[in-house]
Amino acid sequence: MGSGQESKEMMMRAKKLGEAAKRIIEERGHSYNNLIQLIDELKSLKKSKALGGVSDEGFQ
Repeated sequence: MGSGQESKEMMMRAKKLGEAAKRIIEERGHSYNNLIQLIDELKSLKKSKALGGVSDEGFQ
């Protein structure tokens, strides 16, 4: 992996990136809301397909 100093720097960078990722997805954040909307849309699509309301034609 490299010297001890390089390892420490990599670990600190990974920790900072992890913290940033948590902030991005935290509840009520913009990305969190987008993710929830996507999940809801996929659930609706699945339900619609199960009821025969949507075909796969046109999707690639």
